[in-house]
Amino acid sequence: MDRIIEGNSEAALNADPIKITHGSSRKGQYQQIINGIIILLLIANLMITFSLVSERSQNSSLNPVNTTAGSSPMVSPANTTASTIITPVKTITSTPAPTPTPVPAKKGNVNIFYLKNMKLDTSLAPVYLNLVNPPLIIDYNVIPQNQTDIREYDYKIMSTEHHDTLNITRPYENAEFTIKVIDRDTGEVVVDDGYGKEYGMRTPRQLIVRDDGNYTIRADGRYVNVTLSMEIPTLGNPV
Repeated sequence: MDRIIEGNSEAALNADPIKITHGSSRKGQYQQIINGIIILLLIANLMITFSLVSERSQNSSLNPVNTTAGSSPMVSPANTTASTIITPVKTITSTPAPTPTPVPAKKGNVNIFYLKNMKLDTSLAPVYLNLVNPPLIIDYNVIPQNQTDIREYDYKIMSTEHHDTLNITRPYENAEFTIKVIDRDTGEVVVDDGYGKEYGMRTPRQLIVRDDGNYTIRADGRYVNVTLSMEIPTLGNPV
C-alpha cells in the first residue's frame, strides 16, 4: 500500500503543472486586439482626411477662384486698348471753285480753249485765231445760276394765326451768255449766238466756222456757269 502511494506521489511530483485559464483573461486579450484595430482605423481615417485636405488646398492654390461683382462687368485688355483709340474729327472744307480742265479733242483736232463749269459774271479775255485749215468748232453749255426769294405770309388754323416765311429758289431771270466770232480784217461778226434773251434757253449748242481767216472770239455772260471748248484741225494750223 505504501509503495503504491509513493509511486503515485512521484508521478504526481514529476508531472507538468496544470495551466488554468480563466475566462476573464481571454476576454481581456480580445478587447486589446479590438482596441488596437480601432486605433489603426482611426489613424488611417485621419491620414486619409489629411491627404484630402492637402490636395484641396493645392488645387485651390493652382486654380484660384475669380470673384467678380455682377454690377461691374469685366473689361478685357482688348477692350481697354480699343477705348484709348481717338477717332479724328473730319474737317469740313469748302468746295474749291472749278478750274479750266483740258479734255481730248476730236480725232485729228486740238483744243485751243477750254472752260469747264466756270462761274461767269463778266467778259472773258478775247481769243485771237489765225484759222488756216477750217473748220473752227465751238461747243458750249450754259447752266443758269439760282437765286432765292424769301416771301413772308400769314395763315390761320382754326382760331390761331401763324406767320411764316417761304424760300423760293429759281434761275436768275437776267442769266445770259453770248459768244461772237469777229473777222479782224473787216470787223464783221461772222457768228453770233448765246443763251438767254433773244437767243433762247436751249443748250448745249455747237457753232462751226467753215471759212479761213483771222478771227477774234469774244464771250461774256452773267449769272451763269459755262462749259466752253474751241477746237481746230491739228494739220495746217499754227498751234
